[in-house]
Amino acid sequence: MSSVKATCFAMLVLAAAQRTTTATTACDNETSVYCTTWIMNTGDEYSTAPFLDNVLTDVQAIEVDRDYLRILASGIPKFTTVISNEIFEFLESRPKASSDFEDGVPSVSVGDLVEWGGDVGYTGKQGCAAGSSGYWPTGPSCPSDQNLTAYIPMQPTFTESVCYQPLGNIGLFSNGVAVYGLLDGTSYNSEGTWNSLAPKFEIYDVDINGGHAQTSGQYHIHATTNMMPALKGENNSDAKSSVWGFAADGFPILGPYISDGVKAQSCWKARNYYNDSLGGCGTEGERSCLLVDIFDLSQGTAPTSLVGPNVQDNVTTQSGNTISGESGIYLEDFYYDAACTAQGDEYLDEHNGRMDDELGYLVFKYVFIFRAYISPNNEAIAVIQAFRVTGNLRI
Repeated sequence: MSSVKATCFAMLVLAAAQRTTTATTACDNETSVYCTTWIMNTGDEYSTAPFLDNVLTDVQAIEVDRDYLRILASGIPKFTTVISNEIFEFLESRPKASSDFEDGVPSVSVGDLVEWGGDVGYTGKQGCAAGSSGYWPTGPSCPSDQNLTAYIPMQPTFTESVCYQPLGNIGLFSNGVAVYGLLDGTSYNSEGTWNSLAPKFEIYDVDINGGHAQTSGQYHIHATTNMMPALKGENNSDAKSSVWGFAADGFPILGPYISDGVKAQSCWKARNYYNDSLGGCGTEGERSCLLVDIFDLSQGTAPTSLVGPNVQDNVTTQSGNTISGESGIYLEDFYYDAACTAQGDEYLDEHNGRMDDELGYLVFKYVFIFRAYISPNNEAIAVIQAFRVTGNLRI
């Protein structure tokens, strides 16, 4: 790890630790989006998940702490998912469906209502207590109460210092569920070059809402989710999206629509590995070269001895499932097309963000940070760069 990377990680951790002794005031009368976005548990509502005992759901308190918003949350959501045709078809088409489900098929049907933590027929129980099988496929751990205290800057700014962020929690959804970033911490042959994108490599390792828990029990989401549209009343809606949460740097995370009927579009694009392409490596389908400049495709490529899989091959994930090796599954598959933004206001900058007349600078839910700025006071991480991945979730 470089010193820049180490500094970034330390600042993110210390930002929370250093704010615990300052005076706070209630956020009740605030009209700012920083105070009105959260899904509050005002009635002592507890999770109905069979593996949790007396755990409050959603956000328990928010307070203004100088220039920060202090959020207290369990990290455990409360909502109901309607099994859509899309969800059912995904469950049914899993590569190892015959062994993933108790009866070889999902135990739910289209139209069924499933509470978070409810049984859909999976064989595994993610390390949860007896009687709690059925909600998750194979994955790291069982979700647990995180008793989280988070600090989000209410006046985020950009600076010139560039660093890389850690793999863990990089933001919060409005219900206190953790937002995780682009990568899953692995790479092809563990060589550190072709870095795996979590939304691709963990697609069969998450629940019906795109979430799972890491080894410490923190439930989080990398990729697409049904959770926020359901909670915000935006299912099957093409109206301008609401704020769905905040990145650790303080910038709001918006849903997919920048205005009524207009979806945000990322200008990060997957390389073409055909031999006559600027992003190719000379031999069709080979991942044997890296881009010289991810912001300027015309700079071409440089060979690498750490060759990745051919785009026409299949790749095996950590859970033993098979996915296509197509371009777009690794970090190194992407480049930014600056000319793309000229197509319209819905096309996003290199940070996968844009200015909004009402809310200021926004980043978008279906894209993923991979590089960051340090804020001027060295107390928070700020977004610089992100990638769009199939689906509609960011950070």
